[in-house]
Order: sequence, then C-alpha cells, then structure tokens
Amino acid sequence: MKLVVIGLGQCGGRIADEFARLNKKARAQRRIEIVTGAFAINTDAADLSGLVQSTRYEPPSDSMKPMLFY
Repeated sequence: MKLVVIGLGQCGGRIADEFARLNKKARAQRRIEIVTGAFAINTDAADLSGLVQSTRYEPPSDSMKPMLFY
C-alpha cells in the first residue's frame, strides 16, 4: 500500500513529518517505499520550521482562501 500524507496545521504537519521519517527508515532498512509524498500545509512559518522530512507549504499571507492541491 502506498500513502500520500497531507498534514494541516501544526499537529498535522508533525504527523506528516513522522510518516516521512518512517518512510526514510523503511527505504534504508527494507528497501521499500511506503509514502509517495508527505506534505505539511500551515499559515505560520514558525510551525513549519521545525519539520525536517516533509515538504512544507506556507500560503501567502494575503490569500487566506481555501486551496485545493492535487
């Protein structure tokens, strides 16, 4: 099974980051890919700065409209 993880907010970003870490460990130890993409979306750059593995996205401050990513 392959997963794409999208974390919203601080908690969701941390969960997405943890999935990315687990995927990195699985690739190193078992040579398998579990997570095809891990993304963190947050309007606060400070919350995103602590994430290491996942792809971070901070929407522009002037566009607080709902966004769809695919």
